[in-house]
Amino acid sequence: MPASATHCPGTGTADALSSAAQIELIALLYEGAISARGWTDALRRLAQLTGSAQSHLLVWDHRDNRFRICEGFCDDPDARLRFLTEYNAEFQTIDPSKLVADRVAQGTVYQDHRNLGRFVIDKSPFYGDFFHRYGLHANMASRLAKHDDIEYVLSFQRERLHGHYRPRDEAVLLEVMPHLIRAARLRLEFSRLDDQARLSAAALDRLSFPVLVVDAAGAPALCNSLGRTWLETPDCALRKSTQSPDRQRLVKVLRSACGVEGRRRPSGVVLGRRGPDGTGPDHALAIPLQERDGAGTMPLCLLVIQGPRWATVHLDGLLRDLFGLSPAESRLARLLFEEHSIQDAAERVSVSIATARTQLKSIFAKTQLRRQTELIRLLSRLSVVGQRDPAGR
Repeated sequence: MPASATHCPGTGTADALSSAAQIELIALLYEGAISARGWTDALRRLAQLTGSAQSHLLVWDHRDNRFRICEGFCDDPDARLRFLTEYNAEFQTIDPSKLVADRVAQGTVYQDHRNLGRFVIDKSPFYGDFFHRYGLHANMASRLAKHDDIEYVLSFQRERLHGHYRPRDEAVLLEVMPHLIRAARLRLEFSRLDDQARLSAAALDRLSFPVLVVDAAGAPALCNSLGRTWLETPDCALRKSTQSPDRQRLVKVLRSACGVEGRRRPSGVVLGRRGPDGTGPDHALAIPLQERDGAGTMPLCLLVIQGPRWATVHLDGLLRDLFGLSPAESRLARLLFEEHSIQDAAERVSVSIATARTQLKSIFAKTQLRRQTELIRLLSRLSVVGQRDPAGR
């Protein structure tokens, strides 16, 4: 047990935490909502205040009733890693706390010797083959936050030589329980957003051309791996001086896409000239993003770079990836670009004129355009226009 962990005799709870200790702990909890290191510090402090050898944050997946330790604290990191690995791989399946977990209300405290009873603990292989092997004797936990089928559970383990948890140890959790629940909910939400961001970044990195999210001046807020590569090239327009014609032309289309000078609209420009080695010119296409709520937020746009140095991308796939057009909408857009009338295009894909008009309306909404001439101008900015998907989709 950490040397700083202390216990107060008796069953009273009023002196579980001093005001200064509460403030320190609450600050750590909210810092931990957005920081893995901060959360570890909070778990460490909670372990000390409850006389625990270790503390963990568990993910409870209700779909298959599976517990998994996702992060935690222990003075011995090697022992914690072994404990975490064995629990997640094998012993979570026989954890007897699952027998009563649903009957322990959120925001209350579970104690194994109270909620399970001595008979279950003595007979359980979880304790005999696993828990006691690590010198642990008692377990205390609280259900904190749930999103869909995923729930966060805070768990503490106490060494055998210190016996069961006492009322004062439980009181520590109850005194800060509202903050524990709020911090856990925030951490769960931030973790979900972080997962989405990683998936989005992975999807962007699969694109075979540079894609960046930039403001009206060209400052990048997000880019895929090839976007970072493009930014590092010596001839990148955004690296050139403000007097550079390439940069001035690019900033002009960025301002147009961000709506700095009137209605937001897609716009494009050719950058540089073809060099003797066959590189360049690049085709830059700036695409408006949805407006964001909130005062002081900078308008952003999507910047797509095409050119001979980047892998060829077919028009249908580009329209799908950048604008979310369906295969049917992509076919209609391509036919309109090839100077077919909407009636002729409808006949070629065997749909009614009413269906074709509905698809065109959806295309306008997704590309944030208003007229067919603007759509043709947008497609003409793409260096891959006219190239069909080999599968004919």
